This record gives sequence, structure tokens and C-alpha cells, in this order.
Amino acid sequence: MSIDIESGNEEFFDLDITLFEDEEITVDVNLEIVIDENLDWGKSVKSFKVHFLSAYDNRECEYLLLTLREKRKIENYLQNNLIINLS
Repeated sequence: MSIDIESGNEEFFDLDITLFEDEEITVDVNLEIVIDENLDWGKSVKSFKVHFLSAYDNRECEYLLLTLREKRKIENYLQNNLIINLS
């Protein structure tokens, strides 16, 4: 899974985004992103941290009540599988 982010000139930013908007379950997360700028390669993500905010079931039209463990599993999954493309 990948997302495109317009980074501007910031070296660090905090961003709330919604993932999987057109799917059955929508997930809102906060991303803390640290950007590294290299003269040869341009901008790249040096590191990022995912914080779970909420999940919404689009079929049932209700927010999902998740345990702390389930929230951590979502955060860890996204931390390991999310690709951030900077522009």
C-alpha cells in the first residue's frame, strides 16, 4: 500500500489521513514523518510513526470499537507495509 504526500519544505510534519476510503473499513491514522533531503537523490522518508485514530465500518455505518491490542496490530501493520511517496 502506498500514499502520495506533498511535502513542501518541511523536515518534519504531523499528518492526519484516511486510508482505504473506498473500502468496507476506513481507517484514520496520524503519521509523524521525518524527511531526509539528499542533493543527489532528492527527498525521502527518513522515518515515520503511525498512530491509530479510528476505524469506520462503511457497510454498517458505525465506528468500530477496537481493543488496544487490535489498534497496535493495525499500527504495526501500517508501519511495516506503508510506502510513502513524497512530491
